Amino acid sequence: MSPTGRDSGSAADGALDRVAALLNAFDATHRELGLAELVRRSGLPRSTVHRTASRMIQLGWLDKPDGRYRIGNRLFELSGLVPVRHELREAVLPFLQDLYAAARTTVQLGVLDGAQVLVVEKITGHRPMPMLDQVGGMIPAHCSGLGRAILAWSDEEAFETVVAAGLNRRTPRTITSPTALRRELAAIPDRGVGVRP
Repeated sequence: MSPTGRDSGSAADGALDRVAALLNAFDATHRELGLAELVRRSGLPRSTVHRTASRMIQLGWLDKPDGRYRIGNRLFELSGLVPVRHELREAVLPFLQDLYAAARTTVQLGVLDGAQVLVVEKITGHRPMPMLDQVGGMIPAHCSGLGRAILAWSDEEAFETVVAAGLNRRTPRTITSPTALRRELAAIPDRGVGVRP
């Protein structure tokens, strides 16, 4: 969408679109961005980025230590109020801790969101596994152990949603065929990798 098209409609809608464009420029591999990177990744004009980002810094939504932008602490505070993060995490955390104590390996909690899994909580202990997504990260359901464990107990509609989104390859071992994915999901209960709650 062009910056002009983005600004059409009410002034409030335009402002929210600009804020969303700046926030969406950040991801797990782009946690800090210089001004030029933020302009490129947001698709907004430089002056708009500078003006909007300055206001977001005042609100605590962005931070700018050492001349590079990053997500601000106020958004972290607000994220704790999201029901899936607050309520689900609080209800399940004791069980995650028990599971970690028994397995002594990384334990993740996630929820299916369309074709992806939102990572709600993770316990890693002293041996972190950097290849796993961070809390708040989104991972394709078809190519993660967490996603496949969830899909194994999900309905046909969830499976079809994942397939329709595309089974894109992330590694040489990624399952990219609907038939192979269905076979993998059918085997999960027998392997004990995932169990129905």
